[in-house]
Amino acid sequence: MGGAVIGIIFFLLSDNDMNCLDTGKVYDPIHKICRDDCLTWNKEVGCVPITKENIEKKSKGLL
Repeated sequence: MGGAVIGIIFFLLSDNDMNCLDTGKVYDPIHKICRDDCLTWNKEVGCVPITKENIEKKSKGLL
């Protein structure tokens, strides 16, 4: 039972994507860092820059 709890805690602490989202950032899986200069992460493009056009696209569900 204690091992399961430790395993769950370890998983939550090592989930970089969720940790970045919790702080309002985006996880960059290539450089393995949290970034605050990206609106989102796209497998084709990578870092989608924060621009007015991209913000509008994201609000419409196009990103």
